[in-house]
Amino acid sequence: MRPQAFNRWWLSVFLGLCLLQVLIAVIADTYCVFGIVRFPKRNFEPNTRFLKVEYLRRQPQYDAFILGSSRASFLESASARTACGSEHRYFNLSASLENGAGIRQKLEWLTRTRAVSQVIIAIDFDLQSVLGDPLDLLRQDHPLISGASNLGFYAKYLLFQPRILWIFFQGHWRATSSAPWERGNRGLEPPLYATAPLLDGARLFATTLGAARADLKGGRERRLPATGDGREEFRRTIGILERAGTHRILIVPPYRLDQYASFSIDAYTEWMGKIVADAGEIWDFSGYNAVTQDAGNYDDPLHFNEVIGDRILRRVCGASGPDVAEHFGTHVTTENIAAHLSAHRTQYASARTAMAGGLLGPTNSKGQP
Repeated sequence: MRPQAFNRWWLSVFLGLCLLQVLIAVIADTYCVFGIVRFPKRNFEPNTRFLKVEYLRRQPQYDAFILGSSRASFLESASARTACGSEHRYFNLSASLENGAGIRQKLEWLTRTRAVSQVIIAIDFDLQSVLGDPLDLLRQDHPLISGASNLGFYAKYLLFQPRILWIFFQGHWRATSSAPWERGNRGLEPPLYATAPLLDGARLFATTLGAARADLKGGRERRLPATGDGREEFRRTIGILERAGTHRILIVPPYRLDQYASFSIDAYTEWMGKIVADAGEIWDFSGYNAVTQDAGNYDDPLHFNEVIGDRILRRVCGASGPDVAEHFGTHVTTENIAAHLSAHRTQYASARTAMAGGLLGPTNSKGQP
């Protein structure tokens, strides 16, 4: 074979393999960001950060939002409407491993594009300052949120990921079907990810020429860069809500007792004192109480279950019910913060003693500590 012909052959093989990889990535669409080829998917979590923003672009009726990490996904939007007021349309915009910058950026976009009457935000002591991984394809924010290049966003999902594809197809072939990404917005109509039509020409345009056009136009809104400073991001969030006149409910979640006992109490009380100073008030469900010491109230060591999520929503919104008890959840303000932090130190000592004595309640089978 002549050298020129040999080189053309290898170039053809290389380009053919590249095209095959692109076709596999677009057709399988494991994270559901392309949406060009649509079919029912199961047992593999898509990028809900992207899907939820795409959904809200087409659904202007929502005026109240639940934000936070995956812990906040157990605060159901339907339960919030029941507990906090049917005059609002709630949407759960929580995201796995959400940090302070992500919450702030989402609120910037929301308040810029619609009237936001209320937000419920779960504030995480352990995640506020955690920076995202630019190659973690499960947790890439929508370009409308991050301000990143549209073409650059979609290009990441063309990366060759044989392990992810194998896990995706294994999950799809299983007889059982689960969709944990629907948690927080169960029964959403229309669904978060439509499975028809089989070929969506509008999405083909949106992910190619439409994305290029959006990049050429550029972002006209001034965007504040994300920082690794959780308190600074929190202050920015409070400023956004105050300028928009949005009512806020800020929640510190009920960390399971073993997780609470693993914190540094000095760092924890300092953090809580600062967020109360910045926000004026919060609802604190953490500490040593009947809920946090019973592992049966948790789906796994990090996530309380939906029953507890419903109790939290009824408590913060003043709804009545047999399980709405004053001992679960404290309304903390600048007036009672000193006494509350002192109580936390006492509870923390009790939690450490309880853990040393193995007093955590029955462990839920879904998550072993």
